[in-house]
Amino acid sequence: MANDFIDMNFRWLDGTGNDAIDKPFLDGKDVKLIVQGLTMRSLKIALEILDRAQAKVPVDTGFLKSTGKVVQVEDGFEVRYDADYAIYVHENIEAQHPRGGQAKFLEEAFYEVMSEVIGGGDV
Repeated sequence: MANDFIDMNFRWLDGTGNDAIDKPFLDGKDVKLIVQGLTMRSLKIALEILDRAQAKVPVDTGFLKSTGKVVQVEDGFEVRYDADYAIYVHENIEAQHPRGGQAKFLEEAFYEVMSEVIGGGDV
């Protein structure tokens, strides 16, 4: 499975690719990333990233969590949260979340899944 990663590309919001994993997952108010490629493998990875992010997203009213989705775009699958305040919750590492969850929920989910894919695991 590790070889599958070689053919996968990730486009960050600033247009850069795989070498820019330090780039933000932000676009205005939205929090998102794009798994490039219209393949079943790309879709599976995008869905796994969303699943992991859903387990990490802070929940107060549940609205932010309800906006998490995978959407097919022209060149791949976008994983996003599009609540008006998603960017603030994602980036505020000082916030306390008494009902669970964490800042950087999409970013951390991405890194977890990619470490498994790169390590040869089956996501």
